[in-house]
Amino acid sequence: MFHSLKIKVMLSIIISLVLCAAAASLVVTITVRFQMSGQYAAEKEAAIESLSVSLSKIIAAGDLDQIGRTLESALVYENVASVSVFDSMGKLLVSASGQGVNPAELELTRHSLTVDGQTIGSFEAGLSNSYINNLARDTVIALVSVLVAFLFLAGLALYIFLRRSVLQPVAAVTETVRQISPENLSPRVNVGSRDEIGFLAEAFNQMTDN
Repeated sequence: MFHSLKIKVMLSIIISLVLCAAAASLVVTITVRFQMSGQYAAEKEAAIESLSVSLSKIIAAGDLDQIGRTLESALVYENVASVSVFDSMGKLLVSASGQGVNPAELELTRHSLTVDGQTIGSFEAGLSNSYINNLARDTVIALVSVLVAFLFLAGLALYIFLRRSVLQPVAAVTETVRQISPENLSPRVNVGSRDEIGFLAEAFNQMTDN
């Protein structure tokens, strides 16, 4: 019976830990991805604003070389994978893109360039969220790993506590009951706890005395 109860306690703890880990992992994943999507939106807005200001001044000056250098520097942004600049007639002036860029995976967004209220051109930015997805994945893995380790230690501590406070006293009572017979009423239960199991052991000892 002791082994059966021990197995039941272990299975209960394991199932509880697995359910807690699954639920917590889901919450962590949703929370991290929500925060990362907010970070991506903020960085996207900052990159577009920076490109708009820089390119408007350069196109107004007509410096194509400087436009190319500006586009190359824009690729430093992790979320900017490609940039194309057009004149007011829609003719492509300069374009730049990072290495290994898959156009099908980019979010293309086009913005007008204006100076003193007059449209002087436009630019199209290819934005990638792959870096934010990788960051979210790494963050989730790190947090879930820490969570699983914590739950494992908590489950181990809970099992040790239950083993000492419940399983071992129950095993002592069970073993004493097995030793009792009509010819042998001398065995006693040695349980020193003051809880219900201790009360049961004391009552059992009194019963055998009588």
